[in-house]
Amino acid sequence: MGSWMDSITSLGVVAVRNFSANTNCSYTSIIIIYHFQVKPYNISVTLCLPPDTDTPGFANEEKTKPMETRLISQSAGLVSPKAVAKRLMEDTLVSYFRMNAV
Repeated sequence: MGSWMDSITSLGVVAVRNFSANTNCSYTSIIIIYHFQVKPYNISVTLCLPPDTDTPGFANEEKTKPMETRLISQSAGLVSPKAVAKRLMEDTLVSYFRMNAV
């Protein structure tokens, strides 16, 4: 048995005008297709959709993030990178396909 994991913004499943979510939605669809393609070979796929994570990249992104996107994402709060990594590893080890939040 094998495992494969990936992470994308939680807005990757929501199309937001003037935001790169269209690309993210396509990427999410590719991951779902990949999940079904490798399932017969006993390979699990875990897709992590964490809320905003307290990283230097997030702090930089906040400077130019559109107000609409900020309003959508602020309801989930800010999560530590350690909490996201811990949950991603736990879900991957039990072959949980989609992790929505931490």
